[in-house]
Amino acid sequence: MMKRLISFAAFVFLLVFPYIFLPANVDKSRPFLKGRDKTADFRKSFSGLSLFLDLSSPSEINFQLDWEDKIKLSGNYVLAHKDLKVAAFFKDIDLTNFSAFVKNFDLRKGYIKKGDLNLEGRGPYLLRGNLEIRDIFFVKEGKELRGDLDLSPQITFSKERGLDYYLSYRIKNTRFLNCEDIQAKGFFRKDELILEAGCLNYKGIPWEVKGDVRDFSHPKIKLNAANSLLSLEAKAEYNKEEWVVEELILQGKDTKIFAKGSIALKEKPQIKIEGAGYIEFNDILEVIKAFNLNYTQLTKLNPHGKLNAKFIVSGGTDAKNLEIKLAGKSEKLSIYDLWLSKVNIELYKDKNTLTISPFLANLGEGKIEFRGKFDFLTNNATVNLIANRVELKNLMEQLNLKNKKLAGKLSFEAYLENDKFPKWDRFNGQGSIQIEEGNIWEINFLRGLGEFLFIPDFEEIKFSQGYSDIFFKEGSIILENLELTSSQMSLTGGGKIIVKPPYHPPIKGDVDFLLFPEFNSGLISASVGLKKTITDFLGKSGLAIEIKGTFNKPKYKIKSLLFSPLKRITDFFEGLLDNR
Repeated sequence: MMKRLISFAAFVFLLVFPYIFLPANVDKSRPFLKGRDKTADFRKSFSGLSLFLDLSSPSEINFQLDWEDKIKLSGNYVLAHKDLKVAAFFKDIDLTNFSAFVKNFDLRKGYIKKGDLNLEGRGPYLLRGNLEIRDIFFVKEGKELRGDLDLSPQITFSKERGLDYYLSYRIKNTRFLNCEDIQAKGFFRKDELILEAGCLNYKGIPWEVKGDVRDFSHPKIKLNAANSLLSLEAKAEYNKEEWVVEELILQGKDTKIFAKGSIALKEKPQIKIEGAGYIEFNDILEVIKAFNLNYTQLTKLNPHGKLNAKFIVSGGTDAKNLEIKLAGKSEKLSIYDLWLSKVNIELYKDKNTLTISPFLANLGEGKIEFRGKFDFLTNNATVNLIANRVELKNLMEQLNLKNKKLAGKLSFEAYLENDKFPKWDRFNGQGSIQIEEGNIWEINFLRGLGEFLFIPDFEEIKFSQGYSDIFFKEGSIILENLELTSSQMSLTGGGKIIVKPPYHPPIKGDVDFLLFPEFNSGLISASVGLKKTITDFLGKSGLAIEIKGTFNKPKYKIKSLLFSPLKRITDFFEGLLDNR
């Protein structure tokens, strides 16, 4: 049926429209009717199609075309002035009948709900009207586009000036990829496509969009998109199979990034973007939450603060394969609720790895340094962490921990490896820890020693030096060569903390320690209970303190070294070594 309709339309065009282009000196008194009755009308009908030509007037032709009440066309043509008027009405036209004429995508569904077009003029000629297209369903390379479209064309044609057109459009109720409720209006004219206003819903977040494309032979694009959290401005130009991004501005509440770059349209497109600006991590966390993005490691870090950064992003369009180089600085930055100052960071990401080297910062009056490499393909990670003279009191206050009396300057160094990153209990490695000018007895599993040993004012004891070798083994922290010294007493020994999740302060877990105390005479004299303990044990064999239980509720036991003391000590530390 559609082929018949098209054939009939072509017949009308060939019958009437040649008169538009006849020279002025040619007789236009219906030469095609010579030999026929000039008062006769022309009628033809079949299969729902009907055509009527009124040929009664020598100066004009009137015509009508009707197809099943879906298409109605009527008009007239004045021969002398080339004055043409045509009115067309459309209703419920199935667009899939025209799918053979659509080459670039698969037209699955759609129809013209209604439309009206009017053609008039005497050269130039003007075509204008309205079309309401509903339930459009296109598919290309597995990607679906569904929606409604209103068109209002205004097309002018003349032999002298050729074709000129202006097409206003309105897109409604459209879905494409992860975008829903797409609404847009604008216009399309020669060498220019304008989006005056648009909105869409992407993963539950409403966006407002506007932009334009100009000079189709050498396209230039402007785009503005914004929602309640951030906005994007972009300017780009096409040049020799490459989009040159002249300007890219990403802005949040307290974030602003300026960038430029290029997108090479090869068989495998390549991008390169260079930029700089400042990033507020609160903005990033809000975007992650709003868009329901899966960045659990970043959200666990709970970063806050502003980072001034320069970056280069390059590689293919797949985000996982992008190469990223970033260098940033921050005057104040919080990680795990721990505020750092004078932060410097450099990171590099390629297809399979992320390298952070270095991350430098001040923590109070101390300094920390972090270097790490993470392989996403093998899930391997290597980490080197250094802390130098970090104030424990400041650390406790920032982390809002209960041991407010814990004090001293902490120095720490560790080299760690992980074969199942990001499982934190798979970190293995070794290092050392040193504390100066401190009050370490406030650590949970040491705090009860004073009462256990009948030492008055135990919490006031200050040690001048604390040191231990430290080993990490799949969730356990092992301390060897532990030495804690003060003017009143000292402790040596070692032990193990089996850390339980979550693997960040405050620490929870089980402890197993064997410590060997030494007391000065003044401390012994000040405590009758301690004096009795010393007399009972040291006088006979020597004194060792066993600490077992949980980190928060340890239990203490005095051990005699009377029988094979060296073997007792050796067995304990060999047990620690075996557990490594």
